[in-house]
Order: sequence, then C-alpha cells, then structure tokens
Amino acid sequence: MRTVDTDVDVLAIAFFAQLSVSQLWIHFGVGRSTRCTAVHEVSNCLGPVKCSVLPVFHALTGCDTTSAFYKKGKKTAWLTWKAYPDLTEAMHNLSQVTADVSAQIVSVLERFVILLYDRTSECLSLDQARKHMFTKKAKTLENIPPTSNAFLQHIRQAVYQAVHCWSHSLEVQMPVFDPSEWGWCKGGDAWLPQWTTIPQVSQMCQELLCCSCKKACTSRCKCVKASLPCTSLCQCDSECDKT
Repeated sequence: MRTVDTDVDVLAIAFFAQLSVSQLWIHFGVGRSTRCTAVHEVSNCLGPVKCSVLPVFHALTGCDTTSAFYKKGKKTAWLTWKAYPDLTEAMHNLSQVTADVSAQIVSVLERFVILLYDRTSECLSLDQARKHMFTKKAKTLENIPPTSNAFLQHIRQAVYQAVHCWSHSLEVQMPVFDPSEWGWCKGGDAWLPQWTTIPQVSQMCQELLCCSCKKACTSRCKCVKASLPCTSLCQCDSECDKT
C-alpha cells in the first residue's frame, strides 16, 4: 500500500465512517500521474482507532501547515509508530485536547520523536537525547531532534490544525480558537509559527556552528545563513571570502 501523505487522503480516511457511504474513492493528479485511492479499503485496513488519530499523526509529522522533522518522512514515522504503540493512546488523548497539552502526553510524544531519530536510544526527554546524540554519536545539529521547548510549540501547532480545524470539517459552523494560544504568533497580517520561546542556539552558542565550505562561502553556507563569521572550526578555516 502506498504512503498516505496528503491532507485530503488523511481527512477522507479519518471521516469515512461518518459519511454513511459504502465506498469512497479519491481521484488525484493529472495526465499520467493520476491515481485512485480506495478510501474504504484503507479505512477497513487501519481500523477505527488508527483512523480516528490519523489527522493528529499527519499534522504531528508534517503537513501543509506544520513543519516536518528533518529527513524523517512519513514512512519512517509510520514504522516508528508501529514499534511504539503507546503513541496511539497519546494521540487519541491529544485529539480531545481543548486546553494546554498535559505533561504526560508530551512525555510520550517526546519518546516517539527520540525513537524516530534513534531506535536504540534509551533517553526519555528530547533535551537529553539531543545532548547524547551530539556528544556521543557525533551527530550534527541538523540531524538531532528539536529541543523540548521547540517541540512543545510544534505539538500545539499540530493540535490547532488537526483538532481545532480538521476535526470540525463536517460541521456547518466551526468553533473559533485563538492561534496565539496554540504555537502561532501574529506577524503583520499573517500568522507565523512560533518556533521556540527560548533563545536560539545560533545566538547563544555560536562556537558550535561551523561550515564545510572549501572555497568561497555562498548563500548555502551555514555561517552565512546564521549571519555569523567563519571560525577556525570551519572547513575553510575562516580564511574564505564570503560572496
């Protein structure tokens, strides 16, 4: 079975039981890239419990409005879910959240993300796992999970999308929730994700950042992106000319 990874697919599978129809097909794409998804077959295969939490899983692992984990696609996330069944109950509880997310749910979700990055890890918190992967396994900052603080904002954004928006898709009058209470902040006329409420590492620990540029640093250089000068830790040995 192909990976179900679009918002339309996910919502159709999640709400199929409420539509009072025996079959439901989704025709997607154009030309030779078209495909048909038998929603009723996928729904029967997954079962009612997994179908009910599928929107939360989709938003939590990355969708059109929430960020995804770096180089961790839906297939990897799905296999991790299968290996960590405690996630199902946590997402079910998360789908009923109306106030802030409880510490117990956050703890289970953090463990899921840790396993997403390292299936053999025994760490229980993201901050602990980050330290272990960075110091003991020589992982770069891009290849370790987010901080606990950043992940909490991500959870809130996923709840806003999956629970406060998608779960009311079949209602004529949807309830209104304040995005600022669910990981979003107002930037001009638009709502922007609030990535974290603590200072970024690039501002607090500049010595940890280094680039692997061998010639002139370009716009793709890590130091350039962080608006930082190259140091002796960089591959260019801080002697390159930024262009």
